[in-house]
Amino acid sequence: MLAGDLPRPGFPQKLRETAPIAWFRLAAGALHFADVHAGRHDSVACLANLCQAVLATAQGRLAAGGEWVLNEKRLVERAGLANVQDRLGQPDRDLGTLVSDVRARLSLRDDVWIDE
Repeated sequence: MLAGDLPRPGFPQKLRETAPIAWFRLAAGALHFADVHAGRHDSVACLANLCQAVLATAQGRLAAGGEWVLNEKRLVERAGLANVQDRLGQPDRDLGTLVSDVRARLSLRDDVWIDE
């Protein structure tokens, strides 16, 4: 939009109901693979999956709140996950502890895999 005004599109209720589930499942899967890679002492793959889990959880939280996300700028902070970002900024040598800490901070439900 270069000039004038357009109405802001609303966030569809159906998307608000279904998108968080998809994002949280992606996050749970990424956490699982981060744990697998931690067990293999593969720090790059572990950290990559942890980052994917954080971004997916942030997307899910914002979708649940009916917020459009156009890019990932400040996504983590907007979703209230700045403490997770801080934790990833200083990873331990013990990748298992890091995965556990991130999992706890993301607070995903255990039943995220169950179809409704």
